[in-house]
Amino acid sequence: MKFLISPLFFALLSTAVLAHAPLTKTTPENGAQLADAPTEIVLHFAKRMRLTRVQLTLENATSVDLEIDGNQEFATQFTIPLPTIGRGTYSVEWRGLAIDGHIMNEGISFQVQ
Repeated sequence: MKFLISPLFFALLSTAVLAHAPLTKTTPENGAQLADAPTEIVLHFAKRMRLTRVQLTLENATSVDLEIDGNQEFATQFTIPLPTIGRGTYSVEWRGLAIDGHIMNEGISFQVQ
């Protein structure tokens, strides 16, 4: 029985891992220190996904939902315009639905000096 369960377990585990759409690159990069404030955020994913929410937070202030209209189709890259921002440390948190149906969320941060 062990011989049958082990391969099945690893097959299911590897399918679940391969199914997600991880974030592969962002502009600005996570942890970036910028001289000028960016006008947009670009998110690149390994596989197609659909964004459902993106929030911007300045340090410990209230979060602001960013406009994602036009970015709600399944894709591997999203460009989200930013409002005019000043100096400080910002975090961008996103939430989305991977093409396989898994809900995913993650965040990045950057600093404008």
